Amino acid sequence: IEPDIEIRTVDGVLIRKQHWSGNEIDQKTADTENSWIQIHFNAHKVLLSHYWIQNEDETQDVMKSWVLEGAVDGSKWEILKVHINAKDLKTKQKRCMWEVNTVNVFNYLRVR
Repeated sequence: IEPDIEIRTVDGVLIRKQHWSGNEIDQKTADTENSWIQIHFNAHKVLLSHYWIQNEDETQDVMKSWVLEGAVDGSKWEILKVHINAKDLKTKQKRCMWEVNTVNVFNYLRVR
């Protein structure tokens, strides 16, 4: 599966789009509150059981609060996981994995 990665602002304006062909997505959102990263799996659907995020540097800019969502059509989103003031990613190059409990399949995933 080679999905497209989209970086969008809170109002949905596309900032950057790229085709992903590796194992890791080295991306970050725009420096705009409530912007998001969206992954479109094109013709494929995925059943997500776990996901992981890794920060690169030990800075104040690490993710602390975010929502993972899935959608079939890219417009009606299902909340899969909510993190509020998480401290999991605080140290340099920290990688964390979380379980996702859903029976639904998705063409789109996004982190906002």
